[in-house]
Amino acid sequence: MNDLSVIELKKIYKNGSGINNVNLNVKKGEIHAFLGENGAGKSTTMKCIMGMEGYDSGKIEILGNELKIGNSSIRGEIGYSPELPALPKQFTGKECLETYGYMRGLRRNDIKKEIRGLLELTDLENAGDKKVGNYSRGMLAKLDFAIAMLGDPELLILDEPTAGLDPVSANSFREILKEISKSKRTILLSSHQLSDVEKICSGVTIIHKGKTILEGNMDDILKKNIGENTFKVEFTVLNKSLLDRIKKLEGIDIISKNNLGNTLMIQNHSKEDIRPNIARAATEENALMLSFNEETTSLENVFINLLKEYDKNEE
Repeated sequence: MNDLSVIELKKIYKNGSGINNVNLNVKKGEIHAFLGENGAGKSTTMKCIMGMEGYDSGKIEILGNELKIGNSSIRGEIGYSPELPALPKQFTGKECLETYGYMRGLRRNDIKKEIRGLLELTDLENAGDKKVGNYSRGMLAKLDFAIAMLGDPELLILDEPTAGLDPVSANSFREILKEISKSKRTILLSSHQLSDVEKICSGVTIIHKGKTILEGNMDDILKKNIGENTFKVEFTVLNKSLLDRIKKLEGIDIISKNNLGNTLMIQNHSKEDIRPNIARAATEENALMLSFNEETTSLENVFINLLKEYDKNEE
């Protein structure tokens, strides 16, 4: 079941920018990455989901209900953290939370209880009485996230929440997201920090030039782009004779070779452990197998290659 579905969404501005076919499906309880270059249409899509922008065509469903103009009750179930939050600098952290709590229609007693819990969750207990103007970038990001959590929304939409954070603050924020995801909240996360995204997200959607070009399960996408059972093997020497021997081994395909580095990329189609056979072949050719490691790819590599391939096909 999806907590959020965006179907063939189109929103074109007067200058020609915007989105022209965005599809997005976020399953209940998952942290879903929403990725794209600057100007790809991520923020526009999020604003449409939040009802902050109208759209030309398409459909948005939130928690099983279609989003329509004037239907603000659905938006009450969403917590939203924009890329560049504008919080009043003269307010303390607690005053910001109180103000936004009233704006969300929460009762005074509920707001006070939530503030205590949210400040603890975001490690801001000692900063609640400080003026927001004195907050660091990391503290502002945590406070804005706490504001998004007011009212215990089922769906969280976070636009670049770790932008500009130092590694320690970014890691702290990742841990917070992983912790709240245990409560089965659904999170849509936009970020340029692809290594962070890869660590915490189970689903991913990539848009480019206003269109969805890839969507699916994170692990499946990474495996598909490297190939299952793919290994990098390094030898002391990699000559033609050794290469021919390896080619004859059952269940092995050679994907590529690097003579300079004496390495092979191979794919194992058998269910057997092929390391002894490869090591034996190397020994018989007066060489040694130095390493045998399963090859992996990164979300960053998938992202860059996908965009290059898309642009190449458009030429």
